[in-house]
Amino acid sequence: MKWCCSSPSSAWTTRRSALICALAAVWCVAGALISTGAERAERLEALRRRARSHPLTFIYGLEGSRAPLIAQELSLSAIHVTLSTFTEERMQRARASLRAASEAQLPVIVALPCEAGRLHARAGDAGYAQKAAHDIEAAVSLLRDDRAILAWSTMDYPDEFLRPSSEGLQAFLRAKYVTLGELNRSWGTTLRRWGEISLTDAPQVDAKQPYGVGRAALDTALYRQWEMSELHRIWARAVRAADPTRPLFTGRLRSYRDLLAIPQAYDVIVPALPPAADARSRTAQWLAALSVARRGNHFLALPVLSAARLARADFAPRAELAGLGGAIGLGFEDWSALTLEPSLQRGVAEAARQARDAVTFGHRPEASAAVLLEPYAGGGLYGHLPNTPPDEPAKLLQALAYGSRFGPVDYLAEMDLAHTDLHKYGAILAPLAFCLGPKAQAALVTYVEQGGALAADIGLGLYQTGDWRKLPNKLAPLLGVEHIAQFKQWTSDMTINGHPLFPSLTAGVTIRGTAKQRVFEGWTQLAALGPGARALGVVTVAFEPDAGKPTLPGRPPPTRPLFAGLIVNPVRQGFAVYATHPLWPRWMPGSATWNGFHHDLIARRAVYGILQQQGLLARDVLVSSDGQAVYVLALKSSGTVNVHTRTAKARTYLGAFVLHNQAWRDDAGEPTGDAILSFDAERGRAAEAQPLPLEVRPREGTARSFVSVYGRGMVRFTLAGDGAKLNRVGRHLRLRQGEGSEVWLRLGDGVYRVAPRSRHRVLIEERHQQPVQVTLRADKQGRLELLRRFRLAEVTIQHAPEAAQ
Repeated sequence: MKWCCSSPSSAWTTRRSALICALAAVWCVAGALISTGAERAERLEALRRRARSHPLTFIYGLEGSRAPLIAQELSLSAIHVTLSTFTEERMQRARASLRAASEAQLPVIVALPCEAGRLHARAGDAGYAQKAAHDIEAAVSLLRDDRAILAWSTMDYPDEFLRPSSEGLQAFLRAKYVTLGELNRSWGTTLRRWGEISLTDAPQVDAKQPYGVGRAALDTALYRQWEMSELHRIWARAVRAADPTRPLFTGRLRSYRDLLAIPQAYDVIVPALPPAADARSRTAQWLAALSVARRGNHFLALPVLSAARLARADFAPRAELAGLGGAIGLGFEDWSALTLEPSLQRGVAEAARQARDAVTFGHRPEASAAVLLEPYAGGGLYGHLPNTPPDEPAKLLQALAYGSRFGPVDYLAEMDLAHTDLHKYGAILAPLAFCLGPKAQAALVTYVEQGGALAADIGLGLYQTGDWRKLPNKLAPLLGVEHIAQFKQWTSDMTINGHPLFPSLTAGVTIRGTAKQRVFEGWTQLAALGPGARALGVVTVAFEPDAGKPTLPGRPPPTRPLFAGLIVNPVRQGFAVYATHPLWPRWMPGSATWNGFHHDLIARRAVYGILQQQGLLARDVLVSSDGQAVYVLALKSSGTVNVHTRTAKARTYLGAFVLHNQAWRDDAGEPTGDAILSFDAERGRAAEAQPLPLEVRPREGTARSFVSVYGRGMVRFTLAGDGAKLNRVGRHLRLRQGEGSEVWLRLGDGVYRVAPRSRHRVLIEERHQQPVQVTLRADKQGRLELLRRFRLAEVTIQHAPEAAQ
């Protein structure tokens, strides 16, 4: 089994005991996945289906015989029971809660005893692992036959409980490097004993490195991340040994780096980040945590709201935001803070009802871009290395938390790259991606070669090269870097050169900072460009001798330019962008250049987008799709929201007015089937448009459709020909008659059954004309077809009895 972040000299796999190999095999969050195959996929889909009609809503700390009654009063749909310790008294209390929940027909999530007698957990501690596994397996075995139990959960806030140690770090490094000589060669040290390595001193080996980051600091960060990941594996193995079928939730997790540590033995990740200071940042942080928890839909997510820190008015909007972000429910913390606060209780009840009535819970968001997020840079909530450039990746996550006009953004851990269909993303952004193993590198190369766009900055693959002046051999040609000649501190603005791949960026524009702070500041590489690469933006230019050209007598030696800035390199169908400096810390999100750069990256493969959106970043209106249905959420005011979708295939949608245009054609001259969906959006309530098997293709000009009924016994829709307009009459949209045009209709099989050769009665009620009724017979494939001129008509289709023989 290979390491995701192994050093070139590592050869441990053939020279250590099976125990150490097993430890090392799972040392990094980016290591091999626990494969659960089809059973896990079925569990996730079952939870999604349940969430569509019954989102999970519960309050932590609400237990006991009265808990179901209180939960029903608050419109909650589930109970959460915590077995913090495995004792007879705690088991009896849990059973009482389960009996009461069963009588009230409320499902229960049981948090299992993971503390192992309050021992401080160390993933490599065999004593802790044995005790924790015993308690968990015993609890599950005693309770698993209770039908009220929906799912199991593990410990809340494991970062408080986990105790990484110098001894643990030493064991981790022994498993990785095998010999002290290998470690010394990797770190550039002269250590004589493993015992010289400590958790606090190891990162100091890299004190003179840029930002204090080198292999020693990264190994220490990787150990800390491995501890969290392996702790969850210990718990998951114990649960699965006793019950392999029920879903498994994490406990509450309060940092992005912890969300990235969860192995795929879990089904649902529960983000509960501490709230930020101001309301806007608080919501952005909460939404970003929800997206990170989904990890590109490899997991389901159930975010937690801190009831004691929110105003009542904040609750219901969060429910709609959670659903649009792909959540399967909402957790609230906690009951002890709400018992004497009727206003907050009413807020919880409103949010729970909003979640119950929302149309978005359980859907699977399809993102237009992805961020490769690693648990190293940023410190605090983000990574284990606190001295990296400030605000990276924090500023990028905050900017993209609401998504863009093209929909939400996914967040992927390094281990996810090789197991994700990257082709769907217009761009992958990789801020300070220090660790990229062979599989991750290969996935990125394939992604770019097949048409993707990768944007990365300084430090890419640093763990593999061990040198800030080098890029991994597979990635340097991809990024258009022949070699890095200089590396130094630099402070400057950046001037755009212009490039055909970035039409939104105007040549000659300078990206400026403030009088006290330049946009690009810190360590900067000066790179020689490879063939075909060009500088999109220039921070500074230097020169080096050009050994490829002969020196002519009487003339100075030939030179070649070295660039610091943004390098663009086309590669087959795609391209890569490389910043020779930290790209995202000081570049202001929402500025014209920031918007233009990221727009041109993300828009390339976007299949839907908000038309009236000003700029790239979503703010007042959010949009999402699961690949079929389209959802919009107006945050500030009610009104019309227009969304262009490239996946319509000429179909109508239930829930939106649809504009069809025969002039929209691809490069081959074929109709694209694109559509513009017009939503009558209500502020704070998500609207849904579901595609139907009813195609509308105008033979000339445009047509507009609106389906009012689509059921087993009837299809009814309004259809208007060329020139028809949408007007707002009072609070609702209405179609206004146009000049008319010839429109071809085709209705396929679906909820309304169209069996092969079946008969259907079609009633056409054209405005200011006598109704027309025709009977149509479906073809051999089960399709009804009709070609007719329409101005503004209501069309009703129903099953017709078969003619008498």
